[in-house]
Amino acid sequence: MTITVAVVSGGGGGHEPFPAGYVAPGGLAAAVPGALFTSPPAAAVTAAAAALGAAGYTAALFIVLNYTGDRLSFGRAAAAVRRQQRQRGGGGALFPDGTATVVVADDVALLPRLGRARARGIAGAVFVVKVAAAAAAAGESLPVVAAAARAAAAGTVSLGVALTSPSPSPAEGTGGEHAGRQPVAEGRMEVGMGIHGERGASVMGLPALGDLVGMMVDQLLGVLADRQRLPKGAGRGDSASNGNGYHDDDGEAAAWPPVEVTALVNNLGGVPAREMDAITVAVVDTLHDRLPGSVLRGVPFTAVYAGTYLTALNSIGFSVSLHVSASAALSGWLAAATGAPAWGRRAAPTPVAARARGLPPSAAAAAAVADDQCVPVAAGDVDADLVAAAADEGALRALLAAWAAAAPRLTVLDAAAGDGDMGVTLARGVAAITAALDAGHINLADPPGACAAAAAVVDDAMGGTSGGLLSLALEAAAGASASTPAGGHGGSGTPDPLLLTPPPLGATWSWAAAIADAAAAVEAAGGALPGDRTAVDALRPAADALAAGRGVAAAAAAARSGAAATALMETARAGRAAYVGALIGEGGGAIDPGAEAVALAFEAVAAYWASAG
Repeated sequence: MTITVAVVSGGGGGHEPFPAGYVAPGGLAAAVPGALFTSPPAAAVTAAAAALGAAGYTAALFIVLNYTGDRLSFGRAAAAVRRQQRQRGGGGALFPDGTATVVVADDVALLPRLGRARARGIAGAVFVVKVAAAAAAAGESLPVVAAAARAAAAGTVSLGVALTSPSPSPAEGTGGEHAGRQPVAEGRMEVGMGIHGERGASVMGLPALGDLVGMMVDQLLGVLADRQRLPKGAGRGDSASNGNGYHDDDGEAAAWPPVEVTALVNNLGGVPAREMDAITVAVVDTLHDRLPGSVLRGVPFTAVYAGTYLTALNSIGFSVSLHVSASAALSGWLAAATGAPAWGRRAAPTPVAARARGLPPSAAAAAAVADDQCVPVAAGDVDADLVAAAADEGALRALLAAWAAAAPRLTVLDAAAGDGDMGVTLARGVAAITAALDAGHINLADPPGACAAAAAVVDDAMGGTSGGLLSLALEAAAGASASTPAGGHGGSGTPDPLLLTPPPLGATWSWAAAIADAAAAVEAAGGALPGDRTAVDALRPAADALAAGRGVAAAAAAARSGAAATALMETARAGRAAYVGALIGEGGGAIDPGAEAVALAFEAVAAYWASAG
């Protein structure tokens, strides 16, 4: 494949790693930087063009950030190329297949005052560079590469904020007209920062990070909504302006609806990596919160790039860019591999609920991020891990409902054989676990993590011997390491979801092994064995049934048989009932309350799976 289109960009210095960090296969063919915050001379752009022509490129696309000096320098160079083409003509002309220029004006801060024609080009320009360069690397012609760049520019919006303006070292001199001005007052910040230290659109008190990011995202989504509403062919006149001051310089609204949303969280140069991590998390969380109620509802949010892409020297600030891809082709070019050292890794924007509670990524998502690729999201696609998690949560809620209903009966059983508090204590645990589920603190997509979280909830809420043993059992289950037993099927030959829940990536955790470890922990802590008239009489046979691969229905039957057997045991040899002495004729004939609770749990889960098909 022959690459014929050279993609070129540049501008003043002080924005490193832009533009030089994007020169590579799949990136820029050339970068033309100037002095600090000073546009490169037209002669430098012309020299770069001549070198590219000599290297065999037959066409060139100039990507220019919307600043007067940059437009003049690149514009004069493009005009010089066109003059040379007219003078020489034929095969001796520089770039015989032509040149094109795309101006990036992604900053939304000044739209209400100035309109898009005078909006600045800031960090969102790297999206345009990436798309155009990938299209060129794919061998596309100049018209296709230029159209891709224009579409990427039309679909990109950015907003920056900062605590300080750039501070050049004395060796840099003044560094341009905006460098070295007085910093913003303590406890204040500038909103709508450019990339040369020019004043922002406004100054405000320093808000909490979540509030700041929410304000930024809302403004970006508002501009995208205005672009979507702009009538086709409205042009750039004031009549096409709207509440956010948007004017479409290309004469029509951006293509709609888009196929995906991508975010860029860009360090303006002076923010520590640790704080950038917190900012990135806030941006991802806010987008997951805002997108469903915005003009982008239903559009997949597929990737986030975070790091130092285009700076304002050492300004303590950051910018957020949103890019909406108008087509699958643009999405593919954005995600395509590149050797550019400044282009960071593409990351999946994990939702807050999944991230905070330990949701393991699906195998497809993990592989895609490892390859710097986007996971394709099609209508109707469902993550198998999430399906399994929802099923396991349904089973747990069925178990909790069974325990809640049986609490009064368990109290009666415990009154005859113990201290009469089991039903009340278990009810407290049920209420606490249910509340934790509802609040999202227990996530069944991460089964070991769910067991550990539930153990902490139970330990805090229940108390007593039953609370301690249940917490201990859950802790043991969380640390289970044996692999799922062979078979994993119920008696009907149908796959048993209890045994087939996918473990976290790289682990060998299984529910069957977890229950076996839980049973062993309870036996060791309480010193109880089957036949001692305790919960172990139901728990051990159920665990053995699962370990043998017989499935949850068989486990429930084994637990019920073991629990029923406790009614025929004259005395208890472990547990609080051991203090009572003979039970036949007094509490005799009644099932041990702990064994009954275990049997009810397995029966509830088995019934849930049976009804779920």
